[in-house]
Order: sequence, then C-alpha cells, then structure tokens
Amino acid sequence: MSKSRRDYFRRTRKVRMRDLSPSKSGWTGLICGLASVLLFWISVIFSFLDAGDAQVYVGGIGLIGIVLSVGAIVMGFMGTREEGSRPAAPRVSIALGVIMTVLLVGLYIYGL
Repeated sequence: MSKSRRDYFRRTRKVRMRDLSPSKSGWTGLICGLASVLLFWISVIFSFLDAGDAQVYVGGIGLIGIVLSVGAIVMGFMGTREEGSRPAAPRVSIALGVIMTVLLVGLYIYGL
C-alpha cells in the first residue's frame, strides 16, 4: 500500500477532470446549437405575430438555424476527438444539434 490516500489515488486514477482543459470546438458547437434554438424561437414568434402567414424571412431564419445546428453537430464531433479535453460540452453540443436539426427539418417537411 502507499504512504497516503492521496498518493494511492494519484497513481490509480488515469485522468482527473480537473486536469482536463475545456474543449474549444465543443464550446463553439454548443454556442452554435444555442443560437439555433434562439433562431427557432424567433421564427416561431414571428410566425405567431403574422397569424401563421410566415414570410420569406421566417424561412430564411429557419435555414440559418439548420446550418447552425448541423455546425453544432460537426463541432461537437470535433470536440470529442480532442485529447485532454472535458467531454461535457461536445456531448451536449451533439445532442442539441441533432434535436434541432430533426425539429427544423421536420418543420420544413410539414410546411411543404
């Protein structure tokens, strides 16, 4: 056995969360995903204000939201591949991107 508990855990645990750095591409993907959610709600509000008669700008906002959500997925996958980075932000980015992509593409299919 080792001299103390601290030495024991220092040797046995391979990676500690405090030793990991934040993933830059994971956070970028998370920001893209949150921007996609924001654009979705902006388009919903504009559609309600126009009594369901959505104009071209609402469709443009939705397309930008789709691009941002796909970007969130890509950046999330890039963040999970970074060595020595925390995995939380890239995982949330991937989940948020997939949910928003499915939601926005579903709205476009429903609108056709």
